[in-house]
Amino acid sequence: MTAHHNIMLSHASAARLYKITHQTVIGIDQKELIELDVILLKLEIVVSVERARCSVACVCE
Repeated sequence: MTAHHNIMLSHASAARLYKITHQTVIGIDQKELIELDVILLKLEIVVSVERARCSVACVCE
């Protein structure tokens, strides 16, 4: 499995985690929810950078 596939999987996992968390807001206070949003946003940025790097590498090969 290539790095690109791993990135796609981690992105899907993040989306799933986000969805599950927002469905189960009971028992999670607003502060924790905001912290999770920040973590997922950071992951989103990492995924975008890695995806861009991968597409550049694929073009160069």
